Amino acid sequence: MSSADILDREADGINESWNGIVYAQSQSCSCYECRVGPRCENEVVDCELDASFGNPLLFENYWLNHPEAQVHIETHDHLGYPSSHHPALENAIRGIHAMVGNAVTEGREVVIGIGSSQLISAAMFALSASGATNIYAEAPYYNAYKSYASFWNTSRFQWSSEVPAGNGSSVIEIITSPNNPDGRLRKPHIPAAKRIYDHAYYWPHYTPITGPVAYGDTDVALFTLSKLTGHAGSRVGWAIVTDPNVAKRMRAFCAAAGGIVNENQLRAISVLEHTIATHGEIFEYGYQHMRQRWDRLQAIAAKSQRFVLQALEADQLDNWFGTRHAPSPAYVFVQCVDTTRDPDCYASLLSQGGIKGGHGQVFGSTPDHVRLELLMRPEEFEVMANKLDRLAGQ
Repeated sequence: MSSADILDREADGINESWNGIVYAQSQSCSCYECRVGPRCENEVVDCELDASFGNPLLFENYWLNHPEAQVHIETHDHLGYPSSHHPALENAIRGIHAMVGNAVTEGREVVIGIGSSQLISAAMFALSASGATNIYAEAPYYNAYKSYASFWNTSRFQWSSEVPAGNGSSVIEIITSPNNPDGRLRKPHIPAAKRIYDHAYYWPHYTPITGPVAYGDTDVALFTLSKLTGHAGSRVGWAIVTDPNVAKRMRAFCAAAGGIVNENQLRAISVLEHTIATHGEIFEYGYQHMRQRWDRLQAIAAKSQRFVLQALEADQLDNWFGTRHAPSPAYVFVQCVDTTRDPDCYASLLSQGGIKGGHGQVFGSTPDHVRLELLMRPEEFEVMANKLDRLAGQ
């Protein structure tokens, strides 16, 4: 919603208790979760709140307050298919990492994809060319890894739920750090494996930046715009790759899958250049919200006999903020402590708490765990926190 939309809303005298996103042209509204009505004025107390996904709407208010960070595309501009990624996008990516200090890009190639989701598959195909045929990630792991490895149904590689036997040369190990779903800082376990590092959450919003990550000759590191700025719908991700042959194979995969859209790149350039120009103002915004959310949830869990939250990593010196603090992960991995009362934590939170999360088994964990996202709008987080508070007292 632009500033013009807000002015139109006020000029038309629309109800000040608006609880949704208003569209100025039609005066229609997309309501927040658990709100209904023509102007989203009514709260549904016994609603089912969906916290299963990871939709980064946390950043919505930040961008509403920065209408200057826009991209305007003329209808005649950027016609035709892009033959490669925009040089300004690569420059912005290298610039954001140099500013934050979370990754080494000098002497390495940048591969652009349709979100890091496409790049995960691209990296699997590229690394499997050298004979690495088993895809492995330590549990609990991001559920999409198993889905991508299995979806292709290819003889090149397959998902392995256990550490494959041998010296590791036939393994592609995926290391997610900070981890999804539990926020842990992960390290590789298989010495000779090819490695895909997923660093979607290695930004100051979520964890202390202790130094730049650098990689071996055959490693691939993945980042995504969605968890950095919230622009998930723009579908822009990138890989930092040392080996030019691996980068070439990844680009070939992405090109065969349709390439990347011009307009998506322009949006990414705009928001990354804004982030650099404001010296990471969005990091302070994101961190304050995430820290407050964790403080609130930890206070709720402290009085509960029913569930606990994952233990966070110890405080570390954050090079970005210059302070020592604990991480504030994007997800809370809830564990129901009484398996007699709550044998399936997902089912209990849904039926008794009105919160839909992600079942622990989907992430390679156990039924006593459930993942809840913390990236929703502030209004929706309040609904979830209140529901958990009520559940904690039962």
